Amino acid sequence: MKLNYPSDIIENLILTYKIKSDIDYHEISISPPLPNIRLANLSCGNLYEITLSATNQVGFSSNEYLLVKTDGSMPSLVQSTDLIEIISNNFIVLTMSNWIINQCSIISYEIELYPIKNATDINVHRFYRFKSTVEKIQIDDLLANEDYQLNLKVNSQAGETVKVLSFRTTNENLQKPFKTKNPYLIITLTVVAFIIVVILAVLAFILLKFCRLRLKNTGKRSLILVFSKEFVLFFLSKISSSDKREN
Repeated sequence: MKLNYPSDIIENLILTYKIKSDIDYHEISISPPLPNIRLANLSCGNLYEITLSATNQVGFSSNEYLLVKTDGSMPSLVQSTDLIEIISNNFIVLTMSNWIINQCSIISYEIELYPIKNATDINVHRFYRFKSTVEKIQIDDLLANEDYQLNLKVNSQAGETVKVLSFRTTNENLQKPFKTKNPYLIITLTVVAFIIVVILAVLAFILLKFCRLRLKNTGKRSLILVFSKEFVLFFLSKISSSDKREN
């Protein structure tokens, strides 16, 4: 931003900015005669409200308001049907490579899927979440000759956009191209496996310490028994020697 103000009579400038739809804002204090200011780490494709006020010995000025938009926009498609790659009797494959990014990166995908005839029954609604790195999404266990609605929400730096797809499964039993791996399930299983390994390591450490203590105590007792045996033998030998001298 380029600022034009009389720096000889203004002691301080206060600039606040925030995304128009947000509550939280950022504030910057500017000391003259700084002519330019750079606002960094802004979100792509968002509308920002900027407020500027000045202070001097007399007091505060009235606020000046600006409404600006950063470059970029939400991801888009030429047609919603560009998402569908394969429809079979029991699965559907979606391709994520046809999204037009429009300078604002995709963060994640969220999918809601349900049979249209049972749209009011929340128990038959399915929900999925995928990272932005996924290229294809395969949803299994569908019913043949069934009408479905699929709501796809795309979370991006510019905000959220939702695409609604309606499709009907077929009678044709096609071969599944791949098995979709839900990254969040993999992460959960990895964390659980790590916790189990840590617990087993702690138990092994405790068992090892306990065994060492037992062995140490056992060793002490063995040493005492050996010492006692040697002492008894020595005492008996002395008695035997005394008897022989007396004879």
